[in-house]
Amino acid sequence: MKFIDLLQYIEDHLDEKLTAEIIAEYAHYSPYHFQRMFAGAVGISLGTYIRRRKLTKAAIRLKETSDRLIEVAIESGFESQEAFTRSFKNIFGTTPNDYRKNQNISKFRLLEKIDMDFLAHIKSDGVNLEPEYIHKDGFIAIGLKEIFNHDNAKIGQLWDQLISRIHEIPNIKNKEAFGICKEIWIDGKIQDEFSYMAAVSVDNDAIDFFRFRNHAEHAGLGPFDPITISQ
Repeated sequence: MKFIDLLQYIEDHLDEKLTAEIIAEYAHYSPYHFQRMFAGAVGISLGTYIRRRKLTKAAIRLKETSDRLIEVAIESGFESQEAFTRSFKNIFGTTPNDYRKNQNISKFRLLEKIDMDFLAHIKSDGVNLEPEYIHKDGFIAIGLKEIFNHDNAKIGQLWDQLISRIHEIPNIKNKEAFGICKEIWIDGKIQDEFSYMAAVSVDNDAIDFFRFRNHAEHAGLGPFDPITISQ
């Protein structure tokens, strides 16, 4: 059985009770082996994928219909409205009722159905979807910042620009580079656009960079942006 067929099976049964045992039996694998295989291919656990797909479909339904919340909860495979509300808030940071009123969820919080193109991307590029959390002390970063949207995030081009101008930035520290992403909120609603900064770490002497930035603007090069990251 092809892996994409297993994903379609999951998709077709999202409104039912789905467990690793049920899916593994359908795929003729042991639950242990299937969960390891799934996480290795997709980059997130089977349980996380199922839960986020259920909630993504529910969020779309809340946006596009006036169906009662209890109906959405039960038909999304949750045992109660309370369980649905808890899971929804854990993933999206807001309750289903608040979302329906304000629709303040960024597309980046939704999980679209995985297809063959995505699987090929994961396999060929070695992408790991499991986040690694690193705690750092506060630092100063300088770089180039733009506003991107969900459908046209040409972040790679921003990094190309920064690399081509890296010689203009003084006092680079430890050869560290960072992609600094920030959500945009307007009137209490999260936007599909987001701020992204391609940046390098600099030492404290780079405060003088404000003068350097003004020079860059006058030279028609476009401004760099300084930012301080708190601990």
